[in-house]
Amino acid sequence: MVSCGGVSKKDITDVCSSISSRYIDSQLKQGIWEEDPRFRNLLLELRKKNGITPNDPGMLSRTIYSNIALGAILENRKSPNFYDRCIKDLSEDFEVK
Repeated sequence: MVSCGGVSKKDITDVCSSISSRYIDSQLKQGIWEEDPRFRNLLLELRKKNGITPNDPGMLSRTIYSNIALGAILENRKSPNFYDRCIKDLSEDFEVK
């Protein structure tokens, strides 16, 4: 399903699967995270596809990445899942069902 802005569920799935890994999840389990450098560019591509160009893409992507990481930890401290939280948060951000 494609949202009105042009970002599809597949676009979001591709971004989240590009960033997610068991390593990320194991780091989150320890309360450690640092934005993957690829995330900024992937997020920019999604925003461009939606017709939005942010003024400060670095700060925006760090904030979104941190929110996803914290959300994964809060959702399940024993076994955080970055991928699932990434799908949920980006789907909400880009209004994709």
